[in-house]
Amino acid sequence: MKLEIEPQDIEALADILAEKVFAKLKALISQQDHDDRLMTVEQLAEYLHVEKHWVYQHVHARDIPYVKVGAKLRFLKREIDRWIKKG
Repeated sequence: MKLEIEPQDIEALADILAEKVFAKLKALISQQDHDDRLMTVEQLAEYLHVEKHWVYQHVHARDIPYVKVGAKLRFLKREIDRWIKKG
């Protein structure tokens, strides 16, 4: 049995496939951008489901990765995720 596909059907399939690939790439890029974001103390506490004083305790002990932007503490999400994985 030979299957014949019309040119317009091939084009429609290619368009559907391109849309799906584009959506996947867009999601991957969005996730990467999300991983690169800097969080405040409040955002980190919410992300980790802890109180703000817990975050400050771990910063004071130099136990958690952070950066200072001026006088403000900031936390890079991907570094926090790496820190969590290390245990």
